[in-house]
Amino acid sequence: MNEQFGRSDETAEATTLGSGRVKCAVALESFSEALGEILGAMVPVSWRPSTTVAAYNDLSEVIRMVEDRLPVLLVIHTNLLFFGPEDWIASCSAANPNMRFLFVTGWVQEQIDYLLKMYEPFHMPMTALGLPFEREQFAAVLEAALR
Repeated sequence: MNEQFGRSDETAEATTLGSGRVKCAVALESFSEALGEILGAMVPVSWRPSTTVAAYNDLSEVIRMVEDRLPVLLVIHTNLLFFGPEDWIASCSAANPNMRFLFVTGWVQEQIDYLLKMYEPFHMPMTALGLPFEREQFAAVLEAALR
């Protein structure tokens, strides 16, 4: 991990979140620190004590974080998908089979559709949110991802 923007607070709330030690983990590539600060500020205030936002050099670091923190929801910037093992999602799924995914992306809709189709065989709840978006839209998608 290159830089940690915020640390989750492992409070009693974490035990109410099912298997997860953090409710939400936001993972970005190491050169997107500014985006991490923006996304961290957009996370609903009630989520912040159980949310971590961090930049990673590659997906193998994300896998280790998932194994350690067991997030209920992994928000991942799609540029990070270019840095790491192709089987990263299988590793995350094995470590935390109930985890949900939200891809934050600047990609066009056809690329997003292809990405979601490619990961369908893992039967993990996934959605994508295109950049740019408003705080309210991000909060609504985060809430919906946990339903």
